[in-house]
Formats: sequence, structure tokens, C-alpha cells
Amino acid sequence: MEYRRGGSLFSLAFRKREDGAELYRVLSGSGIRPEKLRISTAGDELWLEAEGRPTLVAGHYMNLCGEEPGLPLSWMFRFGRGVPGRRAGRAAGGRGVPGGCGVSGGRGGPGACGVSGGRGGPGACGNLDACEVPGVCGEAGEEDVRCAVLYSGNTGEPDRVELTGAGFFKEVAAYNVGRGCGLKLTAGCRRLGEYAAFVDQVKAGIGLGLGPEKAVSLAAARGRKDHILEDLLEEKGREVRDLILMEYEAETSLVREKKLSYAAGMTAGMLRGEANGMVGLLAEILRGFGPLPPWLEETVAAETCCGTLKKWGLAASRSVSLEEFLIRSGLEKRRPE
Repeated sequence: MEYRRGGSLFSLAFRKREDGAELYRVLSGSGIRPEKLRISTAGDELWLEAEGRPTLVAGHYMNLCGEEPGLPLSWMFRFGRGVPGRRAGRAAGGRGVPGGCGVSGGRGGPGACGVSGGRGGPGACGNLDACEVPGVCGEAGEEDVRCAVLYSGNTGEPDRVELTGAGFFKEVAAYNVGRGCGLKLTAGCRRLGEYAAFVDQVKAGIGLGLGPEKAVSLAAARGRKDHILEDLLEEKGREVRDLILMEYEAETSLVREKKLSYAAGMTAGMLRGEANGMVGLLAEILRGFGPLPPWLEETVAAETCCGTLKKWGLAASRSVSLEEFLIRSGLEKRRPE
């Protein structure tokens, strides 16, 4: 497989058929000879395919910030978006149909296909005559596509979780391979074990406040010493660093967005709570003037602006009757005719 720069560290780590075949075996439970395996990349995704076997789509979420208890939905939503494109391309029956390669997702760019020899642009394989990936360029037949989502989670989280709402996938499962979890997978696939250990080293450095660049540098030095992804670090050390920094930037943006959304939600909730309390207090004051007409009760109960409620409360405190309150507050103008 020709790995295309700009994808993911996971795809880069499993760019060789021997490693891809080992990963396919532990995730699918079915062994396969490396020469029978076809590998392509699509941004964050790694597609493992072989004739007569289920297609396996795999990806990994690093969770470098360590603030996700599991997989973030925003990452999940973009994962595997190429499947509809594959089926659309096959339905059209044509090779070279935009999106027919089915690899439209992730950071690799729309339609970026990592099949060996691919020279094309977005939406095409780029080497249509040579492309032999089943279902990618419009080959007929129903496709059995299964999705394996790996992530570097925390100790105590389950090793494997079946995910609902598989959509175009026949099945979707999430695997925790962080902090010694998922031993069945990491022990059964040497490359995956090294990859998971390397990511854990980077996370540990970031957790100590070293910063992403320093954390990657130390993890790489230790990896070379302990023979963890040694070949990858020697051949493509700079690209490994760049891909991790890109992932870190994406994750921090995600976490920051979540925190801002949470803060906004909390603020809105507090304001709603304050408004609800003010509505109740104002209603009690007004009932002291006598029975309230239904339209006034509804108007007060529906008000959510704290500034307006404060103004009405001040008007109520200065009034000696309901009529005076209506005049002072300006609500007299809203009285139904």
C-alpha cells in the first residue's frame, strides 16, 4: 500500500500488508495471508479488504488530552463516511464515478484514495484500470463491511463495546486499547501492542505538562530504545511527529468546543433557574392584589428575560393595586380587549 501523507498515525503504522493482515486477524477472528489482503487509506480510516471476506474498516482515536471517558460522537460521526460513496459508485455501475472509491472522509481530504498507484484527484482512485479493491470502483455484489473503532481509553473502561446505529456497516464495535486494556488484541497483534504503548507514552508526557512536541520527542526516543515502532520512527519520524501534533490540535479544538458549549449551557441553565424563581416571586406578589386574570398569569409565566422580570418586580413593589401594577409595568397595553 502507498500511504498518503496527511492521513493518520494509525494508517501509517499499518501500511505494510504483514501488519495489516495481523490486525485483520485479531479484529475479525479470521486469518488471512498478507498477499491476499488489499489495503487502502481514507484520512483517519484504514480499509482492509480481501475477496470473499468481510471488509474491515478500522480507525483509532488517540484521546491525547485524556478528557474523553470514551469516544467523542463528533469523531464517530465522520468515521466511515466513505461507505455511502462506495455503494453509490457501485449503483452507478461505473468506474471513476466521483465518490465511487468510497474514501471520502477524515483529514486525508475528500476522496483521497491510498490504493497503491493511485494518482487521481478527489473522488477518484486515480488509477482506475489498476484498482482491484472489491466494491471500490463499482464492482457488483453486496458488500459486508464491518467497523472496528479503537481508542486509547482509561483503565476501568470496557475492552469492547458494541455500538448501535451501525448504519451502512453490518456491525460496529469500539475497542479500548489504552493503558493496558484490550490485552487480547494488543497481545495478539504485535504492531497494535507497540502502537498502543507508543500512544500511551505520548499521553503520559502530555499529562505531565511537557507539551505535545516534547511528549512526542521523549516517546520517540524511548520507542527507539525499547524497539517500539522502531522501524516507523527511523523511517518516518518527522511524519509521526506531525501526525500526532495534528491529532492533538484537532482534539484540543474538540475539547475546547465542548467546554464552551458546556459553559454556555450552564449559563443558560442558571439564567433559566433565576428567571423561574423571579416568575414565582412576582406571581406571589401580584396575587396579593387579588385574583389574577388568566392572560396576566400566562404572560408572567412565559417571560424568560430576567431584566424584564426585574422591571415588573419593581413595578409590583411600588404598586398598591393590580391596576396600578399594569400601568407601571406597561402590561396594560397587553390586556386583551
